Amino acid sequence: MEIIPAAPGGFGAEIRGVDVKKVDDRAADEIKAAVHRHTLVFFRKQNPSTHEYLELGKRLGEPMVYPDTRYHHPEYPEIFVSSNVKDKKMGMARSGYFWHTDLSFKPKPQALTLLYPQILPTKRETLFIDMADVYERLPSHLRSVVEERWANHDPSLRYKVEQTDVDARLDLGEILANVRKAYPAPDHPCVITHPVNHKRILYMNEGFTTAINGIPYEQSQAALAELFAFIKRDEHVKSYSYEMGDIILWDNRMVIHRSGYIPPGEQSMIFRIGVDDRVPFYEGIKT
Repeated sequence: MEIIPAAPGGFGAEIRGVDVKKVDDRAADEIKAAVHRHTLVFFRKQNPSTHEYLELGKRLGEPMVYPDTRYHHPEYPEIFVSSNVKDKKMGMARSGYFWHTDLSFKPKPQALTLLYPQILPTKRETLFIDMADVYERLPSHLRSVVEERWANHDPSLRYKVEQTDVDARLDLGEILANVRKAYPAPDHPCVITHPVNHKRILYMNEGFTTAINGIPYEQSQAALAELFAFIKRDEHVKSYSYEMGDIILWDNRMVIHRSGYIPPGEQSMIFRIGVDDRVPFYEGIKT
């Protein structure tokens, strides 16, 4: 196994000399050590079957099934499907078109994301922001807001209304109440410490973080607006463009991400597995 870090100013690392269909426990440990160090790692020119891809996820840890069954692969519920392909009835379109980190709205968030493109348009990318780097760059007045405070992570405003909601004539308040009952919003520290590399990381995202605890609501909303504007400055955003055969693995503690642009009328299908890497999500977490 050879790990090739990105050039200065780049992002992540390439892992060479590995057939992902044949990863044993020792290789899995080396891959996890690499992603904990480099935040994102990728493999080129791979072609596992769907079953072999899922087995890779299991080698890396415990697959975390996404709570909304509409995204599940019909044969492998551990696989989350993002797809706009109309003649293949699986998954949902337009997933992740906002800054987020996977499952931050769960008491135990998703540690790793393992992504495997199936159909790519002429351009498909994911945008990333290194939140350890953002934390280091935070102005002092914003750092004073987040230090020693916790924030609420609520996914309800990202729920996609489905036909059964329409058929039941539910109003918006009823839909939100149902979603919040199904997915109670947890609190997480605004700043976490990585359990392996011990970096301090700003842990919040525009998609799910809805309030900072311990300060008045209006002050919380103003602070979040300023924080989100700082987080997504152009100089913080890094892009990863996919090629068929790529498999990408990243550490959700370290980054937030969002889907990039897909040209109108072009098809895209991405498989994703959430992985619990069997270490605490952050130092001090109770689950």
